[in-house]
Amino acid sequence: MPRTTNTSLPSRAVILLLLAASPAAAADITGRVVAVESGDTIKLAITDGGSVTVRLSDIGAPQGSGFYAPSSRQLLKNMVLDKTVRIETSGSEGKDRIVGHVYRGLLDVNLELVRAGAAWFCVEYANDTSYMPYQSDAIRHLRGLWSRTTTFDARVACRANPPVVKS
Repeated sequence: MPRTTNTSLPSRAVILLLLAASPAAAADITGRVVAVESGDTIKLAITDGGSVTVRLSDIGAPQGSGFYAPSSRQLLKNMVLDKTVRIETSGSEGKDRIVGHVYRGLLDVNLELVRAGAAWFCVEYANDTSYMPYQSDAIRHLRGLWSRTTTFDARVACRANPPVVKS
C-alpha cells in the first residue's frame, strides 16, 4: 500500500491517476475538510484550488431530514470541519468523488461515528469486520440512532446507498 510522505496536497489529477492506475491499491491523501455534506460524506480541499468529495467507506449514516441525520452530520462536523485529515482511499466514483477511510491524526473518524451511534456499519460491503463489536455496543446501549433504528432498517439503508465504489 503506497503511502504519501509529502506534506503538500496532491492535485486532483494525481489522485485520480493513482486510483485509475491501480484501483485495488489504496492511496493516502491529505487535505483540509471544507464541508460536511452528510454524516458519511465530506468535501476535501486540494492544491489545484478544487475539491474532492469523500464518501466514508464501510459505514452509512441517516440522510436528509431522517431520524438522527442532523445529529450525525453535526458530530462529523465537530470532528473534521476545517481540520486536516488523511484519507485511505479505496476507489473513486467518477471525476470528483472518492471512497475512503478518514483519519484525523490518530482518530479513526469512521469508527468514532459507529461507536457514537451516529452511523451504522455496513457489514455486507466491508473488507474488515472489526467495527462489529463497536456497533453491537452502540445497539445494546441504544446510543444515537439506535434508539429508534433497527438493524434491519440499517441494512436496507446500506443497500440503498452502499459505502463502496459503484461498478
